[in-house]
Amino acid sequence: ERILDELFQDVTVARDITYGQNYSILTGSPLLQDLKMDVYTPVGDTSTRRPLIILMHSGSFLPNFVTGVPFGTKEDSCLVEMCTRFAKRGWVAVSMTYRLGWNPLDTTQELRAKGIVLAVYRAEQDLFTCIRYFKENASTYGVDTTKIVVGGSNSGAYVALAAASLNKASELMNPKFLDGNGNPFVDQSIWGDFHGKGGNPSFNNFDNPGHSNDFQMVLSLGGAVGDTLWQEPGEVPMVSMAGVADPGTPFNTGIVFVAATGNPVVEVSGAGDHMRVANRLGNQDILKGGNFPQGPPSTDGRVYEGLYPFYGAGFEPWGWYSQSTPVNPDASKQRAMAYIDTIMWYFSPRAYRLLMDTSYTWSGIY
Repeated sequence: ERILDELFQDVTVARDITYGQNYSILTGSPLLQDLKMDVYTPVGDTSTRRPLIILMHSGSFLPNFVTGVPFGTKEDSCLVEMCTRFAKRGWVAVSMTYRLGWNPLDTTQELRAKGIVLAVYRAEQDLFTCIRYFKENASTYGVDTTKIVVGGSNSGAYVALAAASLNKASELMNPKFLDGNGNPFVDQSIWGDFHGKGGNPSFNNFDNPGHSNDFQMVLSLGGAVGDTLWQEPGEVPMVSMAGVADPGTPFNTGIVFVAATGNPVVEVSGAGDHMRVANRLGNQDILKGGNFPQGPPSTDGRVYEGLYPFYGAGFEPWGWYSQSTPVNPDASKQRAMAYIDTIMWYFSPRAYRLLMDTSYTWSGIY
């Protein structure tokens, strides 16, 4: 079955496809840049209505030549591996770039919080631009635009979770997202709305108009939401898998700190809390009753549909790198592949039930 099984042996990759343009602030002044992606498709697949999964990389919303870490691009090892596996299962799989930029060395917590919130907001707009690109070009890629999943690793997962939950201007008025004068960190008259419409044309470009931003599911790997108050009934179901010992993203609710300085940035809610809320709101109900493989209990001792805690794991255990890093010194390929095996095993039957057959229950054979 498509999604459940690897039906195809070979995958082709179309690299550096431009899905849109928007203004980057990395250089200080806004500069229009191409937004690129790699598209993975199964060789020999004749279907014209394939599910689409769009994944986004980690990297703290900064380029890796600034952070000095060997990850943070659409060519990250874990994204290449997962996109390849998804394509073999009959997906069109995408690893996309998004706009980066904020200053973790800003002198006040308010400025650091504003910087990171704006970075997530711009990346959310870019994700919606990418979704609209595929709706505009569905026949070219053989995509079923009613079967779209968005996700990512760490920073990329933050963006996917924001796309699922940060969708009202009132949600930007939470006190922790306001400056000292009571103004929201995100001024939509400058940056445009969530979809990317409007704003100052020198700061925001609305690309691929004429299509909705709708998608059907989130796959969050090590992500967090800015606040669980963003979450509401009727939002898309999620699968959220995370290392409980991740030093950068709290598993429940806590402060994110700048790794280099230890300075606080902003409070966020990781997998343990945002999945508890998603279950309470009923957003996971469609996945219940499927007899799916379950993850370990959360830190409160309860099992939540769609939540898989990786106990003993820290930052991005599903990734491996060309050199060791302080954030994940045991980043071996063998170890990472075992985590990716678990991600595919846990996520795939849920995606199948949601996108392909709502009566499907897991047999335990796959």
